[in-house]
Amino acid sequence: MAPHGQPAFILYVQAFGDRVTFNPHIHALVADGVFLPSATYRLLPPVSEQALCQALRLKVLDLLCDEGVMDAGLAQRMLKWCHSGFSAIALALLYLLHPCSRRSTIAFAAKATMPKADNASPAT
Repeated sequence: MAPHGQPAFILYVQAFGDRVTFNPHIHALVADGVFLPSATYRLLPPVSEQALCQALRLKVLDLLCDEGVMDAGLAQRMLKWCHSGFSAIALALLYLLHPCSRRSTIAFAAKATMPKADNASPAT
């Protein structure tokens, strides 16, 4: 059996949408491989956006039902919706390998998680 790998990902919980209405959702940046105990990185086979989205949808609905926050009947009805409310975008690795793209991605992630300097509390 192959050794188990450790996935790498960043999750960002956002509570509001573009119109500043309550719209809880999660943004995720997920690596396309795993880190092995030998400190090497193993690239995994590509997964289609449709398959990724469907797997995510099923796992989230199962979790909500298992935790008792959603009725199984509602989850089954939601699986029949044309617009599931779930989406996944698989970016090309080459885009992120370009130095400018890497810097932009890192800067965007850092900006989203760091408080603005003008909002900082004054030192006492």
